Amino acid sequence: VAQQYQREIGFISRRVKDPILAGFLLGKISHAREAGVNLVVSEESFLPEPQEPGIINELVTILGNLVNNAVEAVTASPVKSVVVDLQYEEGLLTITIDDSGPGMTEEQRLHIFERGYSTKDTERGIGLALVRQSLERLSGTAEVISEPGKGALFIVKIPYQSKGEME
Repeated sequence: VAQQYQREIGFISRRVKDPILAGFLLGKISHAREAGVNLVVSEESFLPEPQEPGIINELVTILGNLVNNAVEAVTASPVKSVVVDLQYEEGLLTITIDDSGPGMTEEQRLHIFERGYSTKDTERGIGLALVRQSLERLSGTAEVISEPGKGALFIVKIPYQSKGEME
């Protein structure tokens, strides 16, 4: 267990250059494991240190809520899998979160970012509204590809300048 944890720490710290975000992702992996979910950060993932450190708070909100929802969505599925992918290229960060959960109907997909709307029980519906607000602040977008029985794929795109990069 200790060796696996050390491998995860090394892998994440090589791929995610911001220490706060790297630690956050490691915490999410541990939390998912405790819930019996296989949360994987793809081997191709790479996120350089940001030019503007304040973006990390927004990324924690976005990633945290999307990962939490994905982990929760797969807990009742026969395959409990969530894959997170972070890709940076020429001023654009693309985050994808792919889960093996129950998926969503078209109607659900149209409303999931509305405050108070939830596919679960009442007293919910805050997390994805916070994601939407963070994306608005960052001039980012989110696309959701899902259908019942086929899981969900969230694709988030955010303008992102890496440290040392000129605008």
